[in-house]
Amino acid sequence: MNFRDHVFKIAGAAAGIITGLGIFGFIFGLIGGALIDQLFSSLRRKKKLKLFFSNPGNETSPELVEAAGAAAAWNKCSGDPLKTELLSKILQDFFPFAPGQCIEILSEADNVDFEALSVFFKQNADEPQLKNLENLLKKCAVLKGPEPSEKSPADYAVLGLGPEASPSEVKRVYHRLAAQFHPDGGGVLTDEQKHITEEAFKKIKDAYERINR
Repeated sequence: MNFRDHVFKIAGAAAGIITGLGIFGFIFGLIGGALIDQLFSSLRRKKKLKLFFSNPGNETSPELVEAAGAAAAWNKCSGDPLKTELLSKILQDFFPFAPGQCIEILSEADNVDFEALSVFFKQNADEPQLKNLENLLKKCAVLKGPEPSEKSPADYAVLGLGPEASPSEVKRVYHRLAAQFHPDGGGVLTDEQKHITEEAFKKIKDAYERINR
């Protein structure tokens, strides 16, 4: 037991007894002291974590290794509010030992050494932790995937548009054409007409997906 983490709880319990309030004084003193201990303990952990983020050092506890993993994920997601919000919600699903204050500190601190933290994590993380970082980044959709194919004027032409068309215009025209040529759109068609409609729908869908990549 770390005495420093319980000093106010002990002092509060003692003060409760000294006041002469008996068991009630003891209980209230104990609870009040525990709350103060919790506050100071949280502040000490936060200070330690801030120092770690600015200079990882040599300590390799699971808590700090996973904090470095959290920093690596934050570095990939920063700049995108939706991704950072998702990261804050799911971080401990992948890094359960990472301190709960990680995201708060990373969002506030301006002296985080992301490069050193990345090196620290790669050197000290085990295989599951490395895999967890990869899966966390996939969940936040920040891993670099295959390069998208170059947008072709021919794809716009399939939709009856020019390359200068705005995304909203592309979307509007796509939905209109997709509804018009959808294979399940109803109506009695010959086999040949059905085949032509299906081919047209596929070309429209493929062109739209390429444009949006």
